[in-house]
Amino acid sequence: MKIFALFNNDGGLEGFWSNDLFPDTADGNRHEKIPVEAIEIDTETHKLLVEYPDAWRMIGGTLSAYTPPEPTIEEVRQYMQPITPRQLRLALVRSGTSIATVEAALEAIADTQAKEEAKIEWEYATEFGRLAPALLTIAAAIGLTPEAVDTLWEQAFTI
Repeated sequence: MKIFALFNNDGGLEGFWSNDLFPDTADGNRHEKIPVEAIEIDTETHKLLVEYPDAWRMIGGTLSAYTPPEPTIEEVRQYMQPITPRQLRLALVRSGTSIATVEAALEAIADTQAKEEAKIEWEYATEFGRLAPALLTIAAAIGLTPEAVDTLWEQAFTI
């Protein structure tokens, strides 16, 4: 049995094909369903790639162990779980920011459209994403740094 693997431009695994499922043509050529760019790999390499696909990259024709870089703080924030308005409000109050302070800060936003949108989000959102524009506007309006919002987010998950 021949096994073929296809790798993307970053060396990450895209997929596998075998000539058991896609037999060679009568004249001995590769089946048309197996991409031309796919390379033949041995069974041990196949096993490694199946068990740990994100731990390997094909670099310069050589399969190499791969450790992804640490995510940036923005990437971490992008994937933080959303929180509910209840969690946000309770975390704010427990950290010393009153709801009246938030509402006064929203009223003080100079840009009329930004103010109205932030107020709508504050009053009617069913959840808040960590990088949602309205949340960022609200945080800026009450003087919270991104790091303070991160701390607030952690506290909200305990509620």
